[in-house]
Amino acid sequence: MRLGLPTADLPAQPCLSSRIPHGTPVTTAALEMIEQAEEYVRSSGFSIFRVRYLGHPNHSPSAKLQVDPLEMDKLLTVEAQLREAMRAIGFHDLVIDPGGYLAPGEVQNGRSESSDVPAAG
Repeated sequence: MRLGLPTADLPAQPCLSSRIPHGTPVTTAALEMIEQAEEYVRSSGFSIFRVRYLGHPNHSPSAKLQVDPLEMDKLLTVEAQLREAMRAIGFHDLVIDPGGYLAPGEVQNGRSESSDVPAAG
């Protein structure tokens, strides 16, 4: 039964603080950067994705982009523009997750979204 909900067919968008790794302070500035980054990625034609905030002790944070594996080909065509936009927002760099975005609990090649821990470096 259709209830006329305007967001019923849209992908889930959990709290932006879920994009910040455990142990990293959740600040207004970080949330605003993530929000701006996700707005740009959405305006670039992606529908299922996450922009993760990766703090760094020696420079501004990096943005980690995870897109639906079915949209990876599109990502290659706009990577330079995305990278430029992330830097304009204030991110040091853009890291593209080659495994793509996995919905919570999904498993692909032995990797699950819940085990997504940023690499040191």
